[in-house]
Amino acid sequence: MTYFVFHILEELFAIEIDRVINVLEMSDPTPVPETPDYLEGIINVRGELLPVVNARAKFGMPQPPFSKDACILLLEIHARQEQFRLGLMVDRADDVIGIPDEKLEQIPDMGLNMNPDYVKAAFNREQDIIFVLDIDEIFSHKQVTEIKELKEQQKG
Repeated sequence: MTYFVFHILEELFAIEIDRVINVLEMSDPTPVPETPDYLEGIINVRGELLPVVNARAKFGMPQPPFSKDACILLLEIHARQEQFRLGLMVDRADDVIGIPDEKLEQIPDMGLNMNPDYVKAAFNREQDIIFVLDIDEIFSHKQVTEIKELKEQQKG
């Protein structure tokens, strides 16, 4: 399987490459009132208004200012029978790597600073541990509904 690797603060994460549509330069999303704190706002990507999620806020991490290396990953999410796209603000894009399934290791729930359901496995790359995310699990049905409602509000 091929994965897109990126940084959130000092941690390394990976998502299946087929879920990453594009990597966009960091831009300030237009804020939308009365949305969850992890939802930074919306951006216009080739005429489509897309919600943008701050990965740090979503994972309960500290919120220092983003550096010049920060970017927005344009992702495709599959939630139940629905598919939609959103932007995920991360600190830096890293690499595209192939990881054989037998090299992926299950990780214990303890000691993880985020919801353990978000992480499918881990991979040891030289001195680094890369956490493989379950991008569909990260966005619950309630959160998907909130994001979809936001998109509908912006259309109207």
